[in-house]
Order: sequence, then structure tokens, then C-alpha cells
Amino acid sequence: MPETQARILVVDDDPIMHAVCRKALADKGYDIVAVTSGRECLDKLRHEVIDLVLLDYKMPDLNGIEVLRLIRTSDDPELGVVIITGKGTMNSAIEAFRLGAQDFVTKPVSSEQLRAVVRQGLEVTRIKRHLRRFAREGKKSRQFEYLVGESAPMQSLFETIIKVSASPISSVLIRGETGTGKSLVAKAIHEGSPRASGPFIQVNCTAIPSDLVEMELFGTEKGAYTDAQERKHGLVEQAQHGTLFLDEIGHVPAAIQPKLLNVIEERKVRRLGGREDIEVDVRIVAATNRNLEKAIDSGDFRADLFYRLNVIPITVPPLRERGRDVLLLAHHFTQGFAKEFGKTVRAVSPMAEKSLISHSWPGNVRELKNAVERAVLLVDRDVLQETDFSLTITTAPVSPSTPESGSQTDWATTSLEEVEKAHILNVLQRAHGNRSHAARILGVSTETLRRKLKEWKQE
Repeated sequence: MPETQARILVVDDDPIMHAVCRKALADKGYDIVAVTSGRECLDKLRHEVIDLVLLDYKMPDLNGIEVLRLIRTSDDPELGVVIITGKGTMNSAIEAFRLGAQDFVTKPVSSEQLRAVVRQGLEVTRIKRHLRRFAREGKKSRQFEYLVGESAPMQSLFETIIKVSASPISSVLIRGETGTGKSLVAKAIHEGSPRASGPFIQVNCTAIPSDLVEMELFGTEKGAYTDAQERKHGLVEQAQHGTLFLDEIGHVPAAIQPKLLNVIEERKVRRLGGREDIEVDVRIVAATNRNLEKAIDSGDFRADLFYRLNVIPITVPPLRERGRDVLLLAHHFTQGFAKEFGKTVRAVSPMAEKSLISHSWPGNVRELKNAVERAVLLVDRDVLQETDFSLTITTAPVSPSTPESGSQTDWATTSLEEVEKAHILNVLQRAHGNRSHAARILGVSTETLRRKLKEWKQE
């Protein structure tokens, strides 16, 4: 429910108050509906969709508290209600808040105050309605179509996603190891939000050459450079009224970071070669497996951008912490790939399940998915056996030490980035330096592996 499309019901027996509300709100795009009594208000609510009620406390038939009490027992109990009164008392204010009023405002009300009250009231209504809808629909909704899990960490993640989805504005930073499903979390946030009908634009920040990032994100005007024959809308503009998902945000070039910060703070973008700012209505969701705090200390990432992105932090749990979700996912992938490849595979044997459970899954869900895909593709049986899974990585926890060092490091004092480096180098050594094979084991692209090695000066 975008604010500018919200319907506001003004309930007041004074026509002057109707005029005040129209003057303050109509030019902001709100649809204003006005009635003069409590009974008319209840009748409107029975037959029309209303997003917020501005309710006078003292009216000739039913007073504001009586109307509010009836609204709370209606088909839309989450409807936001703001009580507006000429002579407010402490007792009436307490009773109004007890019944769930969003605010209790005393006349006269300035236009600025009225707009602020309406914005806040609509946001609270939006959140309450979404929480109620998802509580009713459960995990069967499209929002969680691709997120599979019954473990406690995943249930906690689902609840967080539901709450975050209800607010369509705040930036989100999703953190987690490679292969945990950060992009699926971003998609779930979008699908569960009021922006679900808008575009979901996913950008892999490592896949765009550094000299093209500005043009891709912000667009270009005709003539901005020699070959710019026409105007090009950037990915930020393409995400208008939707969600822009910036994957691997930690690799955005330093020169682009202040411009991205401006998009978040000012809700404006300027195309390359352009002279005017363009207003954008976009929610930014970012993801990373890097230690951004460490990147800030080294000067590679701006602190102010980090804080603006990290308004709502979400951590995706690694597969090794999800217990028997491993089996749930294995069966889920088995069914999917069997259908895709036209195979008769229908189950995973008990011994194979035991092997899957004992594996540490350093590549997380992506590694599991790749292992199941290979198994289903290559077998000619109905049941997958232990030997069908190419679990070439040790089932013991990977030591966060380089293959050459031979020393063990305390996990509690080791950063995620250092653990990742040690594991990747270990896999590369086991693959005898074959990068393509190592990338397949890790569940990443060869380009991603190459970039990692270049960062660590291992090329």
C-alpha cells in the first residue's frame, strides 16, 4: 500500500476539519473520504477499503472511543485509527491507546503535524496487516516458495523475514557464508512486502567490471560518452517501486559508494552525463559474506554506507547449524532434479542420509544442491546410495588454517573471511590446483574463485 495511494477516512461533524485535512493531505496523493458521524464511518468501513481513520472524539451519535471499540471487533481490526479531539483528557487518551489508537491528537492540528501522524499511522497499519496475513497463510505463501527448513534457526529466520517484509522502506543487509541462500532471503523479503507487484532487480556486484558499475547502476544520458547513442535507464531506475538487491555489496568500487549512499538517503539518482536528479522509490537489500567492519578499517568500505545498509541486519545460518534440514533439502532437491531430468529417482537411502548428516557442508546449501544434482543426473536407480554423492571434502570441521601451515587456529578468534580463505585454499590443494574442479566442489563460479585468489595474491 504505497502512501500516495492510501485512502484516508476523515470522521468529523465539523466541515472545516474536512477542509483542513483535504488541504494538508490531498496534494500528497492521498485519497480523502469524509463523513460526519460515527455510524457513517462504520458503514463506510463495511463497504469500502480504508487504510487509516482520522476520528473525531466528540460527535452527536457515537463518540470516537465507541467507534474505535467497534472497529477493533470488525473484519479489519488492524486498521489504523488516529483520535483527534478539541478537548482531550488523560483518561480519554489512555482509553484510546488501550483500544489500539495509533495516536491521540488535540486540535488545532497543523498541516505538518497531520502529515506526520498519517505517515506513521499508515506504516503501523501496513505492518500489522502483513503480520496478520502471513500468520494466517503460514509458510504456504509464495514468499517462502524456495526457502526450505524446519530447524529452529530457520524458523527464527522466517519470523524475521515476515517482520522485515512488512516495512517496505528500510534498507536490509543480509550476511552469511557463501551458499547459504542470501539471494533467496532477499527474494522472500520482496515477495512478502507491499512492493511484491513491483520489479525485483538482482545485481551481482562482482560480475560487473569496475569501470562499468556506474553506468549499469545509475544509467546514462545520450551523448554522455562517445558511443552513448541513446538514454539508458540504470538498474536503480529499473527497480522503481520494487526492490534492488545488491549481492556481494562488499565489492562495490570505492568511487561508487558515495553515489549509492545518496540513492539510499535522498531517494534520488543522477544518470551519467545528466544534469538533474531523478526521484526513485526503491528498497535497497544488500548481501555479503565479507567482513565489512574489517573492510571499513582498511578503508575499502565506507562506514556511513555500511550504517545505512545495516538498518535491518539479517544473518542466514550455515547448513551445518540446521540439523536435519540437510535431509529435508536433499529430498526436496532430489524430487526437483528427478522431474527436471526425467529420472525415476524417488528417495535417498538411510546410509546416504547418514553420510549427508555427518558432512560439514562448507559450501552450504549450494554445495548440497550441486551434490544432489550430480547424483540424480548420473544414477539409473530409484534410490540414491551413499556412493552416489561426491562428498570429496572431509566431514570433519575445516580447520581455519592454510594447507601449508599445519597449525590449528581457535575458531572463536578467527574471522569468517579467514575461515573462508583457509577452506578455499584447502579445497584447491585437494583438487591438485584444478580451479574448475575446485569451483565445482565449492559451488561457485570459476570467475568467483579466480577473484578470491587474486584478492589473496594466490594467482
